[in-house]
Amino acid sequence: MKDTNPTTTTTTQDAPRPRRRHWRSFLTGGLAAAGLFAAAGLLSPSWAGPGFGPRMGHRAQFGLRGPATPELVGQRADRMVGVVSTMVEATPAQEQELRALVEKGVGELMSLRPDREEHRARLHELLSSETVDREALEALRAEHVERLDEVSQRLVDLVAELAEVLTPEQRVRLIELGEALHR
Repeated sequence: MKDTNPTTTTTTQDAPRPRRRHWRSFLTGGLAAAGLFAAAGLLSPSWAGPGFGPRMGHRAQFGLRGPATPELVGQRADRMVGVVSTMVEATPAQEQELRALVEKGVGELMSLRPDREEHRARLHELLSSETVDREALEALRAEHVERLDEVSQRLVDLVAELAEVLTPEQRVRLIELGEALHR
């Protein structure tokens, strides 16, 4: 028997839609997110050393105490290259190339880190003066944002260089492992 009621309609919305995997979007988004998180972590107060309260944060998980020196950051990055290389089954040649790129990248990124103590002192000086100089505050902010942009650009370049060393299958495997860790 046919349903002759004009208020009922059938739509294709109820039919299941095939799930599409937009791996390029995920890869691009994942690499961008990784770059931003790395920049935020590199520039975060937990890396800065002395200041208000204990600087534990995420660094305490890895046994890192005190200010992040290029040596400590380099050692941590080197360990992570080993872990990632094992997880994606990288060849020894790939692992060697990854280590060289990371070592170079860490050195460049550490040199781009803003001097937090100098920045804080300048901010305190501006805010403790008789009048608030908005133009000077804006200049300080713009300088800080410019430095962050430099770090972000270098991180994106580094992530792209590292991704080019791996095969497409290894990159997909790395993304899958990353997603599994964050579930």
